Amino acid sequence: MPLSNIVSPAFKSILVNRLQKILHDYKKPTSSRSTLEFADQSNVSLQAEEGNDIPLIRMQQTDQICYRSAIALKLAASPEAAICIATQLVDDLIQSTQADSRDIPVPLLHDIWHNAVIQSTTSGWIHFQFSDQELAAWLQMLSEWLLLCKHPGISQQPDQLDALEALSDGKQPLTQNYELRHSTSSFEVLYTHARCCGLLRLGESTNLLHLDSDPAQTAVWRIAEPDFIPWYVDRQFRCHHPAERRLISQMVNILDELFVTPSPSAARIWRMAQCLSQDFQTFYAHCSIFATAKSDRSLAQVRLGLVLLTQALLRWLLEDWLCLRAPIEL
Repeated sequence: MPLSNIVSPAFKSILVNRLQKILHDYKKPTSSRSTLEFADQSNVSLQAEEGNDIPLIRMQQTDQICYRSAIALKLAASPEAAICIATQLVDDLIQSTQADSRDIPVPLLHDIWHNAVIQSTTSGWIHFQFSDQELAAWLQMLSEWLLLCKHPGISQQPDQLDALEALSDGKQPLTQNYELRHSTSSFEVLYTHARCCGLLRLGESTNLLHLDSDPAQTAVWRIAEPDFIPWYVDRQFRCHHPAERRLISQMVNILDELFVTPSPSAARIWRMAQCLSQDFQTFYAHCSIFATAKSDRSLAQVRLGLVLLTQALLRWLLEDWLCLRAPIEL
């Protein structure tokens, strides 16, 4: 079964799904949690069915992947009850991380969830933190997922086409992809995609990696060698430069929004592509790839892995969401 059909790569989606499952179990007549002091039992059912109603935000730290949820505060009948509910939710969430890996169809996803740090606070908040090891597993999973994902594109969703007007900055509405494709603001994003493609071709020509498709014919590439990018080696995450962290953080934010926000507008998707492009340019300016290969081959491969993820995510945003051709060269 394709990975894209069975799992969302977004951290936020992983957490929302787990909270939904726990809350759904609370509604069962046989649940031992029926004594918890909820403000409204029907509200628990709502939370279990509607992921968008579960309050969950990412704590904006580019060097850490942390989230916090106010679900206990939303469900509680009193502040004291919120602390009790948060404590119980954390206990049940921790128990669920010990579940048989067969419950989770993707082994890497199980690794990500299994090692998450989950804590409640004295004010009733629930905190989630993912370590660098889980982040490395997530990056590996993302590289596979982006090969399989497919979105119908906004050109098949007429109600979203008007959102392109927001891209014109008050000028004539951009209601055709041709105009967006050839606008001045689009050059940076398209250049970044083409630049990523050029760097991957150079990586192959210098034997830092091998691609399993002809880079001259398609922009849908997979790294055939090495089998796994060495994201995490000897208990150390190789991406430690602030620019690397910022680029990864942007990827996390984009996927969180796409998989939790229903029907994001074309303007919002375009803004995501711009932010990703800008963070990639910062990364490329500060993190040498080919000069680094002389002294640290694995670090150069990791940085090429970030290039591939940027290219694949940009291609997905441009071609599958905005129906714009992502150039492999300019």
